[in-house]
Amino acid sequence: LASRRRRPHSCASKPPLLLLLPPALLTSPRALPPHPASLQSRYFIYPRMFALHNLPDGAGLPAAEDAPDEQAVGKSMRVTLPPMQNLSADRLQSDGVFMLENSLECVVWIGRATSPQVLQALFGIPSLDEVDFNTVALLEQNGSDLAARVRRLVTALEEERNVSLQIHLVREGDQNAEPRFFRYLVEDRAAFNGGSYSYHEYMSQINRSTKGMY
Repeated sequence: LASRRRRPHSCASKPPLLLLLPPALLTSPRALPPHPASLQSRYFIYPRMFALHNLPDGAGLPAAEDAPDEQAVGKSMRVTLPPMQNLSADRLQSDGVFMLENSLECVVWIGRATSPQVLQALFGIPSLDEVDFNTVALLEQNGSDLAARVRRLVTALEEERNVSLQIHLVREGDQNAEPRFFRYLVEDRAAFNGGSYSYHEYMSQINRSTKGMY
């Protein structure tokens, strides 16, 4: 994880749509109008990332009727959202579990130092050692409070998106699987022509250099 934070990644690892969008959309996903199709696009381009290992009180539980949209999700039963994390590898912790949701899939990154209690609660396993992730599922029906709250959150997200979200598990350090997660961390600095920039910095530079051309 430390080497990941130090090493700028290529812009080729980012979704192609990111290269065509204004910085305002990436720094504020609410920049898109509240049309259902726009909402789907918004979260694919700028996903939500949540920490699952330390859900605050209330997260994953029924929300108040007057809860604002940025704090709750769902239709038949609105569920309180956890705090949204910045889309940067700097937010990741080796003892944490982070879920990134982009309206089509949930990619769950699992730190190598995640506690056995959290692993048991969420996946029904005591350790990541020699575990084949093809045989592990998020949210085993084990009756844990944490699993129930995360399942309620995922169900509410699916209901609001009108999709069945695919869930992919990614272990910290898995070089084959981690790009699926890291490519959406659009707030990280990346290597572009002319230097290393965050995406916002790069697009701001492009906007300044093309101002008045059209």
